[in-house]
Amino acid sequence: MSTLLNASRARRATTILSARAGGNSHRVRSVLRLLVREGYLEGLAPALVTSGVTIRFKYNSRGEPAIRSVFCVSKPGRRVYAGVASLWQAPAGAGILILSTPRGLLTDRDARRLNVGGEILRGIR
Repeated sequence: MSTLLNASRARRATTILSARAGGNSHRVRSVLRLLVREGYLEGLAPALVTSGVTIRFKYNSRGEPAIRSVFCVSKPGRRVYAGVASLWQAPAGAGILILSTPRGLLTDRDARRLNVGGEILRGIR
């Protein structure tokens, strides 16, 4: 989670093939499963030494990482909430937003489909 939710660390982490996400909370696992489902990560494996998860990053045929950038939207001092009508829509393939909703962590596309809004946590391109 610290690797993916901290934007500056995530940018550096995409230069290596895998990284370890510390912590084993429900939120960490939910974000990582969401990124695997959306095709931004190749897979997850339980960490052998410590509690946590080993993340395998996904790359295209040219060797470029699937996650080009991670940006913070909500911060502890400034929470950003959006209703379903005010969720901005990125052009196809331009990225996703990760939202915390009453139905759990969802992408912006899933939130629109389920007609729910929530707190916008991170954006991924």
